[in-house]
Amino acid sequence: FGENEINEAIPWFELELATPKPHPRCRYYLALALRAAGRIEESISQLNRTVADNPKDADALYQLARIYKNASLQAIESLKALDQDSFQLHALMGEVYADEERNPEAIKEYQAALAKRPDASGIHYAIGVAYWVQHQLDAAKKEFMDALKENPNDALTNLYLGDIAVHDQRFSEAHGYLSVAEKGQPNMPQLHVLLGKCYRGENEPEKAKTEFLAAIQADPSAAQPHYLLAQVYRELGNPQASSKEFAEFERLSQLEKEKALQHGPQN
Repeated sequence: FGENEINEAIPWFELELATPKPHPRCRYYLALALRAAGRIEESISQLNRTVADNPKDADALYQLARIYKNASLQAIESLKALDQDSFQLHALMGEVYADEERNPEAIKEYQAALAKRPDASGIHYAIGVAYWVQHQLDAAKKEFMDALKENPNDALTNLYLGDIAVHDQRFSEAHGYLSVAEKGQPNMPQLHVLLGKCYRGENEPEKAKTEFLAAIQADPSAAQPHYLLAQVYRELGNPQASSKEFAEFERLSQLEKEKALQHGPQN
């Protein structure tokens, strides 16, 4: 393998794997050899087995990511070669730009996809999310309403519409959307946060407390519900519980900041 004699290396790696106690990195190097030989599916299979044996194998995960990334780039180039103005390419590039947080560009691609296929399912929802991320809530609401026509019971579409209604303090309208979302995905933490905000806006602190506690149960690592719960406890005349929740909010917020720094750009 080191001398780049790939076809000679593969059977030796396979023989090693057949022994009672093969070298712990044998499967990984077999995967590399198979990839070099152009046997991509077999390479993926060996890498998946490597990760199954050791989920923290960063090398194997890296090689899997490289394979899938290259396959994705090749597929995009193939789509461009077929038709640079196709629905499929515009929709795919919209997803690529959205993943890269290039939301204005994502919206343009999604709109171009809709121009090609106005009845395409899921595109209005994707545009709505891209607008919502940029805090363009009126534009986002319009797209989510169009998405709702495709699937009135979609939990996430209703959740976003509920979020926008809560932001605009239209609490009665928000309850309608959030009740549909709750039927579809009752354990979403953000659902309970939004319901809690609704009840708080309607001056029902006990119901708000119940929802914020449910949000914490659904996601114990989230800081925001503790802050909101601290405010509710203060309104209910329980300063001790309020102080406890605010302290937990500060602790979790610090953890979130440290995690963000760890995953930020490295010099």
